Amino acid sequence: MRRALLCACLWTACLAGCGGEGTRSLTPPDGKPAKAPRMSPDGLSIAYVLDGATDQVMVVSLDGASSRMLKEAPAITSVAWSPDGAKVYYASSEGIGWVPSAGGAATVVTATTTAARIDVSADGSALVFDNQAASSPLFALDLTRAGLPPLELSVRGSAPRFSRDGKRVAFIKSNATATLAVLDLTTRAVTDLLDTAAANPALAWSSDSAFIAYVSGRGIETMVVASRSHHQVAGEPRATHLDLHANGTILYVVDGRPDIYLF
Repeated sequence: MRRALLCACLWTACLAGCGGEGTRSLTPPDGKPAKAPRMSPDGLSIAYVLDGATDQVMVVSLDGASSRMLKEAPAITSVAWSPDGAKVYYASSEGIGWVPSAGGAATVVTATTTAARIDVSADGSALVFDNQAASSPLFALDLTRAGLPPLELSVRGSAPRFSRDGKRVAFIKSNATATLAVLDLTTRAVTDLLDTAAANPALAWSSDSAFIAYVSGRGIETMVVASRSHHQVAGEPRATHLDLHANGTILYVVDGRPDIYLF
């Protein structure tokens, strides 16, 4: 059953000093862990996974005033918005599918049951995902033609994200140093950017595809792709998921904490 589960009184919003200077947080009700947060294209809502005996795809307003459940399924690992904000894609042990962001029936797009993290291209034509097994290939799925199987890409890694121009996929290599790399989708060339030493790989592109935010062994950092210059923006080396909205807001969650952080 799909219904609004939460109200403003059940959410705790911390406006400053929650995860560092300039950071605010949203705490789900009952302290249940939130994971894999992604901000909506209009910047007004956050889709995330509420951890539990049966996981739930949730959407909460940015001020925490309203929240609704979109989908219940076992072992939901990640979510991603369609470019127009009308759909929320999810990966679970039932497959990869989508559900209307306003609520409604879910549609399964592929029966793949082991996807870990998913991302949808800026034009909505493709979806990329990794696998829960270590050192597995990345896969791409054509969303414009139903029934096609996922296409195995030529790289192995995790946490794949499309650049906003749709020409590249950034990912974390499955090696000892968790190398941040970029796959050119036209030439299939791979460029290594730097070793992140991240325990929990996560990354996101800027809206102009000029820089990448990522988790390293030191915390959350950003890198200008052309010059490879980088600097730390938050001391959160235990961050497990990361998103970067076009308005500049960074969202993340931290291993062992229930909150969604924004700065």
